Amino acid sequence: MGLRAVAFALLALAGTSTLAETLGVRGTATLLEVYGAETGTVYANGAPAPCCFIATGATARDAGNNWQWIGAVDAGADVLYRFDQSGVRTSLVLPANHRVEALAFDLPRNELVALLQDRLLDRRVVQRHAAATGAVLATSVVADSTGSQLRAGVSTWSATRRAFLVIGQRSVDPAIGLLSIGHDGLVQFFASSDAGDTQALAVDPANGNLFALRHLAATATTVLHRITLGASNAGFVAIGSGEAGCCFVLAGTSVIDGGRFQSFAYPIGSTTATLYRFDLVSGAASPLPTPAPSAGLQVDAALPVTAFLFRDGFE
Repeated sequence: MGLRAVAFALLALAGTSTLAETLGVRGTATLLEVYGAETGTVYANGAPAPCCFIATGATARDAGNNWQWIGAVDAGADVLYRFDQSGVRTSLVLPANHRVEALAFDLPRNELVALLQDRLLDRRVVQRHAAATGAVLATSVVADSTGSQLRAGVSTWSATRRAFLVIGQRSVDPAIGLLSIGHDGLVQFFASSDAGDTQALAVDPANGNLFALRHLAATATTVLHRITLGASNAGFVAIGSGEAGCCFVLAGTSVIDGGRFQSFAYPIGSTTATLYRFDLVSGAASPLPTPAPSAGLQVDAALPVTAFLFRDGFE
């Protein structure tokens, strides 16, 4: 029985509403486990393939095929895996000395797009894979990426721009800003004094709008912002007054689903991981404590859930 069928069957037996709960997928060296993040209900345990330690922010989901893609470290080696709904693992081509920094599933083109760090040549490349076979379609060197620094896990994919949006700085850039790294390796830099304290980025799949979480140290507050990209600048506009006492946002992709910006974080001074859900209109946060923080969030459009992979300690 597949993941969707298992989830639907268990939710029906439990007599819950038509809105399915958030599903989590946790990988360790010996186990792949699917369970409900909000209730802790285990839906699938002991999947046939052992897993690995998930690289920071390196997760993507192909909802149509019910496949989960992850960049990982397995037995000390950098790998790129695809798991099907039964937990069966397929290993995909990853160049030697390359580590996955960000993944995205480009739905309009049915492709997996990977941002890779070439540790030997100190540069980055973008590698595109055919979703059906995993075959490499193209590998493009990211322009001016030698010596560049990107903020781990702070990335999102823009389907309209066909590019990763990240926070970072190349050697040719005057300061930390927002970078658009295209599927073809072309880069555009957007200057902003607000980029330096940005902790998370996410694109609204409904309309392509870009949002961010910024932590304002002076007030110990995390505030949701809408970002508008101009010709060479990124404009940040605050939405609401923010969440006081928040947050240390965990490295890993965030997501927008159901009109809310969702990200895992620790409240300031707390050791309780929390799923923070910021309303896109009011900016108000709805914190949900959880025993299992995430390595990345994805929306599964084929099922009304947010599916995500959980951190296992690899940074």
